[in-house]
Amino acid sequence: MRKDITKKFLMKENRYTNRMTSKEISELRRRKRIDILGNHELIKFKKLIGVQTNIDGCLGEMSNAFFKSGYKIKAKVVNDQGGSIEFNMIVCDSYEFDMEGYKDKGANPPKKTIIEQAFLMGETEVTQELYEFVMGNNPSYFNDKNTCGKKGGYRNKLGDTSKHPVERVSWYDAIIFCNKLSEMSGFGKCYRFTNKVSTKANKNKIVRADVIFNPKRNGYRLPIESEWEYAAKAGTNNKWVGTNEENNLWKYAWYGDTSSKHTHPVATKKPNEWGLYDMIGNVCEWVSNNELQGSNAMSYRVSYVRGGAYAYHMANLKDFLTTIGRAGQDVTNEHEQNGFRIVRSISN
Repeated sequence: MRKDITKKFLMKENRYTNRMTSKEISELRRRKRIDILGNHELIKFKKLIGVQTNIDGCLGEMSNAFFKSGYKIKAKVVNDQGGSIEFNMIVCDSYEFDMEGYKDKGANPPKKTIIEQAFLMGETEVTQELYEFVMGNNPSYFNDKNTCGKKGGYRNKLGDTSKHPVERVSWYDAIIFCNKLSEMSGFGKCYRFTNKVSTKANKNKIVRADVIFNPKRNGYRLPIESEWEYAAKAGTNNKWVGTNEENNLWKYAWYGDTSSKHTHPVATKKPNEWGLYDMIGNVCEWVSNNELQGSNAMSYRVSYVRGGAYAYHMANLKDFLTTIGRAGQDVTNEHEQNGFRIVRSISN
């Protein structure tokens, strides 16, 4: 950006108020193709070029020069009552990596896979706090508010579970959350239902649906399988997240040997090389299938979960606790080991 344009935006008034008007925001977006991460009108600048730009607690997409994998940004969402909540996201830059065949490498050797579009991935799994803020309910089994029915009972044992990952969510629940969060943030929805069937007892509970999925829209969504594995490996060929040594996995993951059979607050173990927490363990994470992306309506019946969960033991489920581990599940499955994390595409 030319110095005269920079000076225009950092006008004398804005140097003191650290704010920009709606007109200035529109002009800056047009010139630099900025995609703002929050539904806010006021922007606070630290610096305009070459370093992090703080947009009311969020980051504007200024240039690819500093959009490198592992860069942390803060996103913020506001509800109709004026309440707000923040969460962190990690930049995953576009690149090529070896996506490995599950289990049998002889039959499914590693395949060069190109991540064509950079994306932002949730630093942690979606927490109960964030899910309840967006959806107005908390379906989790490990829920200190004990609103999850007769299976609750962990209130006294676990204390505050607001920072625990949300679980007992189906794949449908996860994408509905993504659409709602996108709507609250002023972004385009990545999922559209063309036909859906609900139960008679609960009209809001989808049991079958045809879905149009567009990962290139700017809203929140589930990671595509290749994106999840790419982020889990974080530029390495590690078998486990953060390490290639099985004996060190306990430092990075809550799983059957370390979890005491329940979820734990997110980000209480070590992150991987890009700063992503709990990519293995705590809860399994719903993803979107690689082969099911496109503009046509898809009839989803089975999707995958990645990363393993708090109940997975190394003795008999170690294959699922790796960067390539996966398990196919019916998209209506609401198991207490199933949660998710969110991503957003970054426009180049």
